[in-house]
Amino acid sequence: MENTTIALIAAIAAVVSALFAGVSAYLAYRFKREDGKAELEKELNRILEIGVQYPRFEYAPFTNDWINHRGKDDETYLRYDIYCNMIYNFIHHVYEYYGGDKKKIENYVDVKSWIRMHKQNWQNPTDENENIDGYDESFRQFINSYLI
Repeated sequence: MENTTIALIAAIAAVVSALFAGVSAYLAYRFKREDGKAELEKELNRILEIGVQYPRFEYAPFTNDWINHRGKDDETYLRYDIYCNMIYNFIHHVYEYYGGDKKKIENYVDVKSWIRMHKQNWQNPTDENENIDGYDESFRQFINSYLI
């Protein structure tokens, strides 16, 4: 009987330990997700600040003229190229955060407008392999799905 009691106590302790481990893992996951969302918010705010500082970066006649300035020593368009890199890097982080779920991504940020506004930069990067080497195939397909 004593061995049975010890075995029962050990089993209960194991179940309780597993339960606490599960709760702990869940809480760690939730905190990590919340931290990830806070990082996205910081990144988004930085991009929006730049957009306010340089409003032409969100002005269609300017962005559509990218192809005529690409690769030239024009500080405004060099800065614009970096701005676009920040936007596409941000969208990639959002894409990863939401596991590529288009609906969740679109509910979080207006990617359609950004992708379409800056399509010239995406389709004609300064370095022709920039988007191929910098992003995975599924993300490139995600971006291109808005440009069809």
